[in-house]
Amino acid sequence: MDACPEVQALKRQFLTEKERFERVADYGKFAPDYSEKQRNARRAKRAMDLNQKVAEFRLAETDLQRLLDEISQTLAQTVSPDIKVDAGNPFFETGNHHCKGNCHG
Repeated sequence: MDACPEVQALKRQFLTEKERFERVADYGKFAPDYSEKQRNARRAKRAMDLNQKVAEFRLAETDLQRLLDEISQTLAQTVSPDIKVDAGNPFFETGNHHCKGNCHG
């Protein structure tokens, strides 16, 4: 993803539009072109998010995090069932289901 010129251009465009919006965001609707700058930032973010390489990267990132969460849970449960694991994901479902939501951190 970092080597793709298209993704880099989309990222630069998003960061530019985001910075323009952030300069006026504190002033809300009283800032000149507030709505336009907000829309431009959202459009740039959407264009970046819809890029196939960015989407694939984010899915791979999520899959990796899920795998790391499962490994952490398995290691902790191997050592002791009383170890609490912060899985980093509020929807983390593996491990002991009898803990009623209190066993993951």
